[in-house]
Amino acid sequence: MIKSVSLYTLEVYDCEKALEDIQNQLKEKLVLQKNTAGILHCGYDFIESGVVSHLCRVLDFPIVGTTVTGQAVNGAANSFMLTMLVLTSDDVEFFAGHSVGHKEDFFGAMERNFPSLDTVSSLPLKMAFVFPPLTESNGGDNYIDSFERLCGSIPIFGTMAVEEAIMTYTQTETICNGESFSEEVTYLLAFGNINPRFFVTNVPKKSNLLKVGTITRSEGNVVCEIDGLPAVDVFERMGLAENNSFVEGVEFLPFILSPNDQSRGCRFARGVVDFTENGGAVCRGTMYENAGLEIGSNFFEDILTGAEMTAKRINELPDVQAVLAYSCAVRRIALLGDPGAELDMIRNTINSDFPFMACYSGGEICPECADESEVQNSFHNFSLIVCVL
Repeated sequence: MIKSVSLYTLEVYDCEKALEDIQNQLKEKLVLQKNTAGILHCGYDFIESGVVSHLCRVLDFPIVGTTVTGQAVNGAANSFMLTMLVLTSDDVEFFAGHSVGHKEDFFGAMERNFPSLDTVSSLPLKMAFVFPPLTESNGGDNYIDSFERLCGSIPIFGTMAVEEAIMTYTQTETICNGESFSEEVTYLLAFGNINPRFFVTNVPKKSNLLKVGTITRSEGNVVCEIDGLPAVDVFERMGLAENNSFVEGVEFLPFILSPNDQSRGCRFARGVVDFTENGGAVCRGTMYENAGLEIGSNFFEDILTGAEMTAKRINELPDVQAVLAYSCAVRRIALLGDPGAELDMIRNTINSDFPFMACYSGGEICPECADESEVQNSFHNFSLIVCVL
């Protein structure tokens, strides 16, 4: 069984003060068991100042995570702080690692530094927390494919790195045991007695504003043709693109993908990036052929209603030991003058006894379902995802 606690510090530059904040909260709230690990999120300045490396060195248990924008834990909510969800157990074991050479060789980078599972633990591997870099070169589903190839059919949950200036890449970092990386994947493997439950909340159907068409040809995360026409022509006719580029602001619109495949359990929200030289629309996740494509919108009320309903569903679950939530950073933009409203809604609605950490995300990785008979891991945009342990 997992026990956990959420911790935070606002101290950006004083490493010892930040450590004191974290250690005092940890000592007060949790007795560490045989095996312990941490999931850490923060702004880039906490890395640059040395706070992250100092915490990881002194705490001396596996810690992974990413830069994020906007966070909430049981005791605080802030757009600029360091938070950590500490997991501890006598019958769950953890292993933290990272890829090597991700930019040059994506799949090889994962395999090159991935452990032989039987040398890490004698217990069965039950799930992976994954933290990829935010890049334009890889759709989020590639990370899922890579981990499934290495780990088999297990639940995979996590977020891409992001920073305060959304859609830029200069200060997005992943974290593993005190090291930070701009172009490597970090991860935490969990073995043994762990029973994760998952929730995905994306754009409600009523918010779909405009039908684009049916994807008639695609290659991975690139839409080549819509209704038999080059994707760039379709988007230019709709006024969403010109001169082989999306017009400003289109990257913040949720494109709703409805696969014509009964094996896919839900609609997906996708973000667009750019066009290829051949006029294909590059998106942030796999684009399925024969799927319907519509443009949706994230309205303030829809975001908060979805967050509240998700928190209430979590409150009904038995044996909740930890709650980890990620919401797309573009949902934060849609909240206009109250960018922390969604995380506040979750924090104020969820049972205060549940150790809780939530952050805004650069891309969401979460199973649609994960029961004993089937695991269906998926990549999402414009979504709120939650893992309950």
